Amino acid sequence: ASVAAVARVEIRSRPTGAVAGRRARAQPGLPVTLEPIGMPFGTQVEVTQLFANVPARRKFLRSEATEIGHCIDAIVRVALVHPQVHVIVRHARRELLSLAAGDQAARVAQVLARCGAAGPLHAFVGEREGVSVQAWFAPPEQAQRQRSGSFVVVRRRVVRERTLAQMIRQAYGDALASDAQPLALLIVEPPRGTVDVNVHPQKSEVRFAEAQKLFALVRELIAEGMADAPWQRGSADAIDQGEVGQGSDANSNAHDWTRPHEASTRAALAGWSGRG
Repeated sequence: ASVAAVARVEIRSRPTGAVAGRRARAQPGLPVTLEPIGMPFGTQVEVTQLFANVPARRKFLRSEATEIGHCIDAIVRVALVHPQVHVIVRHARRELLSLAAGDQAARVAQVLARCGAAGPLHAFVGEREGVSVQAWFAPPEQAQRQRSGSFVVVRRRVVRERTLAQMIRQAYGDALASDAQPLALLIVEPPRGTVDVNVHPQKSEVRFAEAQKLFALVRELIAEGMADAPWQRGSADAIDQGEVGQGSDANSNAHDWTRPHEASTRAALAGWSGRG
């Protein structure tokens, strides 16, 4: 509804087994129209004439390549926690993103590969006192300079959480160079009723009821899961056990959402955008 208030939106969808699809059209200030339509199985979303009715807002947009990059970043975050959905992004008749449907491990591999992960991922799961952890870590030699290749997921959302993001880096111990940023995904599921997801309007931050207890449990589970990582050098515990405060920090190791997170996307965009 918020997008439809500032742009023309058309959604076409045909569930598996349905005889025909349905098309919903929305324009600013007009009621939504719904009609049957012939189409293949799946869902298509089209947004055009963004901010056409709000020209004052449009002037704050950056180059076309930059804005498309932001859109792809947002779609990747959603796709990361919905692996059963085949995600395709096309713009100007070019395919900029394609993530085939599969299980969680396959989707993680796809997303981290976009960030630069080329080798096998070290994966593990763990649970203790109602806190469950699932993680995938790329080898340290595949680490990048940018901080956009580490993801933290809580309650099926990619979030910015400084302490958990720091744990990802600390889990590598001495195997990771001081100026390198790891490629990894950490999924943390705390007990029900212990997470406040309404800290940020975009639900990109969370607050835990018993933060220090949860952090201690996650540290233990990560240490156990990383103990047999191929690159570990005999360290029984590669995680700094020092107290780290909870919160969010734009300069932390959390996923940087303010820019596209792979050079190949920028190169693809440059082909059709003269302003990028």
